[in-house]
Amino acid sequence: MNDNRDIDFVLVTGAGASCSFGVGGTQLPMMGEWVDALVQKLAGVSSGYLKATGLSKGLPPMEFEKRLGTFLHQVTAFSEIESLVGVTREFMFEPDLQRLVAPVGVIESWHQSTKHHLAQIVELVHESLYELFADPSVDIQRANDAYGGLFEMLGI
Repeated sequence: MNDNRDIDFVLVTGAGASCSFGVGGTQLPMMGEWVDALVQKLAGVSSGYLKATGLSKGLPPMEFEKRLGTFLHQVTAFSEIESLVGVTREFMFEPDLQRLVAPVGVIESWHQSTKHHLAQIVELVHESLYELFADPSVDIQRANDAYGGLFEMLGI
């Protein structure tokens, strides 16, 4: 052990390290398979849902993670602007006509509707994760045995 470090080693998993832990000897999906399954799920509900995420079939895993992360960040940000939505109506004033471009309530309704649909998309992301990777799909004993053996070899 090096006294200048706070850890002895770093264990890296991924790139298929856990794929063989499917129930009944099946393979758990790789990232690319999740991409395609999620794209199909979103497109099956609405092409607008798919377009909002920026996802498409065959995306490389790193690009998929980047786009999905960006989308999820935007969903959070969109919900956080709620207190500003009503006051922005005043930005849509036409001085020459002495009237508001957007009637009262229209912007608020748009924001609520969009927020609802964004939440539906996030729910579909969660559903796809559960369908592919939740407990019913994973052979916990095989994973425990495999990682247990590795940890034992490493002295953990």
